Amino acid sequence: LTLPAIALAALVLALPAQAEIKNTKAASKKVDQLVNKLLAEQKIKPNKPISDEQFVRRIFLASIGRIPTGPEAAKFLESKDKNKRDKLVDELLNSEGYVSHFYNYWADILRINRRLGRSGAANEYAYKHWVKESLRSNKPYDQFVYDMVSATGSNYENGATGYYHRDRGMPLDNMANTVRIFLGTRLECAQCHDHPFDKWSQKDFFKMASFTYGVRAGYSRGGATEVRRMISNERREKIQEISEKVSGMKKFYPTRREADIDRMYEKDDRRSVARRRGIKTAEEYKAINKKVLAATAKYDRDNRTVGRVISDIYNPIRYSGMSVRDRNSKLPHDYQYDDAKPNDEIDPEPMFDSKFNKQILEEKGYLPAYATWMTSKDNPRFTQLIANRLWKKAFGVGLIEPVDQITDYSKPYNPELLKHLEESMQELDFDMKSYLAMLFKSESWQREAFAGEIAPAKPFYFPGPALQRMSAEQIWDSIVALIIPDSDHFQPTLGRELNEIDRERRINEALATHDPEDFKDMVLELTSQVKASYSKQEKIRDAYNKARQDEDEEKTRDLSRKLRDLQREMRSKIYKVAYNGADRRGGRSMQSMMADAGMSGEGERYVRTSVKRPKIEMPKDMTRDQQRNWQRQQKYYAQSWGRTASTMMRASELPTPAPRGHFLREFGQSDRELIQNANDGASVPQALNLMNGSMGDVMRHPFSVIGQALEECNSPEEEIKTIYRLMLTRQPDQSEIDRLLKVYNSEPKNARRNVIWAMLNTQQFIFSI
Repeated sequence: LTLPAIALAALVLALPAQAEIKNTKAASKKVDQLVNKLLAEQKIKPNKPISDEQFVRRIFLASIGRIPTGPEAAKFLESKDKNKRDKLVDELLNSEGYVSHFYNYWADILRINRRLGRSGAANEYAYKHWVKESLRSNKPYDQFVYDMVSATGSNYENGATGYYHRDRGMPLDNMANTVRIFLGTRLECAQCHDHPFDKWSQKDFFKMASFTYGVRAGYSRGGATEVRRMISNERREKIQEISEKVSGMKKFYPTRREADIDRMYEKDDRRSVARRRGIKTAEEYKAINKKVLAATAKYDRDNRTVGRVISDIYNPIRYSGMSVRDRNSKLPHDYQYDDAKPNDEIDPEPMFDSKFNKQILEEKGYLPAYATWMTSKDNPRFTQLIANRLWKKAFGVGLIEPVDQITDYSKPYNPELLKHLEESMQELDFDMKSYLAMLFKSESWQREAFAGEIAPAKPFYFPGPALQRMSAEQIWDSIVALIIPDSDHFQPTLGRELNEIDRERRINEALATHDPEDFKDMVLELTSQVKASYSKQEKIRDAYNKARQDEDEEKTRDLSRKLRDLQREMRSKIYKVAYNGADRRGGRSMQSMMADAGMSGEGERYVRTSVKRPKIEMPKDMTRDQQRNWQRQQKYYAQSWGRTASTMMRASELPTPAPRGHFLREFGQSDRELIQNANDGASVPQALNLMNGSMGDVMRHPFSVIGQALEECNSPEEEIKTIYRLMLTRQPDQSEIDRLLKVYNSEPKNARRNVIWAMLNTQQFIFSI
């Protein structure tokens, strides 16, 4: 993991055995029959079948999210196997490229982004790898959803908890997102009032919300809770003792706020009389209370410091776990309908009239009952939605649109076909790979794309798949495949991400070794070490706030630096005592970390953590000056290749989403704040990125895949053919060759760069055919 980017590092890691793609020949044939039947009724002629050149490009983009490499395309096109298309479909769906591509798809739906809405990097990484491992092992869709919806525990043991970490502290929003993602129903309007366009009431919303209302993020609080209780009890006893001594009264306890004393004297009930202890006026009570507070201040301050130390100890893992306590939601205070009262507690109840197992609710709790109902084959929307979602993924348009806004009034374009797809999904036991294979192997999918306009709310009858522009990730991943060899297995950030997850595991385990008394002693020891630091921090923070008010930027920066240094020093002391070095990153093998993260199984998986620099021999018959220049140039190429390789990895390996201004964001990558928020529209920033960016230079780098292929060409015509073969998966016709030869003749020095840049800007490259 620490090797330079120009070296080669390949690890063989455990991988679950490849899933067998089920035989869907009959189901594919029925898809064609039902599509053709409706086309005939509408008197629409189906599009022509696509050629092998078109097929190989389309299936690579559809199944693994990138164009085929030269050798991959050649292997398929040169094969004489009559069943080569079906075999390629199965091979790609079982590849690492499928994991990468469909991770992007699900990450958009599930809104997986950096730190999961500020829930921590380890939560993001654990969730990310859990989703990838589910796709890699071909976990059935119903199990995939069940595991997320019922997820509890620590992130390092159960990455599916990321589903709830994403909406941490927002149980109502999480429920609305769940219903939209897995049931295709928009319920969020009913949070504030009865749904204006559907049958759902506000009460229905809170019935559903009760299932997950008790889900909470946090660490395992056993030791910390006991210590807090022990210290709190001791604190109260000590303060009581001092209070009685100073006031001269039994059971006198100080009141923090004078306003509470005023209220006590405004009322004349038994409780307030007892608290007065014969003190006649509020002013007299305040005077005694003030003396007591002064006497207990130091002890009180020390104990508040103890609480702060405990919080700082648990700070690195404050959101590492997810727990649930069955708890009903309450109607809002301004509830206006006659079927309940404001602030009423609402028992959980599902929104559809499907079979709901109340026994599970009583025996196992709200969350398992909710997940069981959600993923049941009896749930009328669950199967329909995923069947329609994946149909749209393959064909570009859903049989019901929008796919996640289904109501009782929604009408599919082809009801018989949708019913067949639902039945097929259930017969395949929610096997998503086999379901996709059924679609990809159909004649309907292997027809020329429909390039006409598809009007909103107008039926589309699928004479061929809709013409689609590549997603931002498909464009990026296709470019990466033209630059980085074996890009599907290039995962340079894997070790760092697993280390972050593993660090939280080690910290949790280190803290779990302390019994309450031992933990208490440790906390008190740390308190004595860092309380001076806390005091300094408070003073610096006050000075910092004043400097900001005075708009003194130089002083603000200086104080900010001092505050960070103090905090770093303080954390170092706390971590050293509390974790005994368990918080340090690194030190364990990749295989070991993957096993702990639930990412192991049978078989082998190849992961490349860095990229090989090709060996280039020095040309013969060079003078000494030429040799020195050549060596200098190769050194520059090696350095620039290292920088290139450190950033050119598949989109699923990059931070999610990419930062603003990055190629991916410019071309429409979702910000992962809203469900499926990506776009494929053209824009001025895209044009500027292609015109002024360095992508063309990176692609023609002598060490890149396409650069190496071009270095082997012996003529401009051969270069043109190579560029077409690698970028468009076809050979150019003579008119295209003649046109581009003029570029080579007029600008021989920049011709290669200009042709690659021009090809990158063509509709042929950008659009899935």
